[in-house]
Amino acid sequence: MLARLPFAVALLSSALAAQSFVVPAGASPATGSCVGMPFTTAATRCQVLVRNSDLGSQAGVISGLALAPCQSAVRGSVSILVRMAHFSGAALSTTFANNLSSPGPARTVLDTTSHDWRMVAHTWNEIGLQDPFAYNGSDHLVIDIVVTGTSIVLADTHIDTTNQRIFAFNYTNQATGTNGGNTAFKLKLFLGDANLQLFGSSCVGWFTRPLFSFSGSPRLGGLLGIHCGPTYASTVVFLLGFDTHRPTWPMELSAFGAPGCRLYHEIMTTITVFTDVTGTGNSLLSIPTVSSLAGTPLYVSAAVPDLLINAGGFTTTNYGRALLGN
Repeated sequence: MLARLPFAVALLSSALAAQSFVVPAGASPATGSCVGMPFTTAATRCQVLVRNSDLGSQAGVISGLALAPCQSAVRGSVSILVRMAHFSGAALSTTFANNLSSPGPARTVLDTTSHDWRMVAHTWNEIGLQDPFAYNGSDHLVIDIVVTGTSIVLADTHIDTTNQRIFAFNYTNQATGTNGGNTAFKLKLFLGDANLQLFGSSCVGWFTRPLFSFSGSPRLGGLLGIHCGPTYASTVVFLLGFDTHRPTWPMELSAFGAPGCRLYHEIMTTITVFTDVTGTGNSLLSIPTVSSLAGTPLYVSAAVPDLLINAGGFTTTNYGRALLGN
């Protein structure tokens, strides 16, 4: 069964141009050496310098940040903090705070826990920005990433030899790091372009572990497919929202009779569908052609009835981030 949901509310006050920037320019996400930075097997802090020329010296609103993993896996972290700041110097210093206040100020664009990044090798994988950064078009840009409580799954990413990085392994809030020279990871910044990315983990059902997935495109005027399966349930309930901020999210659901399950985002609306012969629930979202929606992240997951697995009678899935855009 297919359902269509039009979005009628524009969440941003100004339209974003359709563009994204790969750093360094023209870099492929499928080539280059691989380094476990910033997702290593220890707590890590990493700062990367992006020059204004990398961004076309154009002002814009950054709503997504993608890296290029060298392997396909689910990389779990207890927490991840990402900040961005304007930078007017010629090169980063080894003192982290100085780089975020020259001139700064730093803005937090991602701050979450239980961050399970579902990586696809040799492609651009967005890391889940929650808030935009207004880039002024004249200063350089510093990206500051702190990852703690890492899993045993490495997340090596492709690097290049054009942009500087400062880093600290076994990070415990020390003030300084090591100058890694021009060995920063390749990256892609989204300023109005659409993007899809999966995160999180599904909890175990009685017979299966249903997974959430996307198809189609979150481009304005396009159709975005949302899917959940396989399951033996006759229905699934898609959960849609726009907020993933701490401290509410992610929410562990033991208090609702579903220990080990998480809800990663708010619920603004739901869509209930019947499953097909493969045990998959499917729905279509019609994205309106509203230019001010560009740069808005939409979060989607699913709840699956499962009366035998827990007292709550349901399980929840991983989730997807659909960055609406052009």
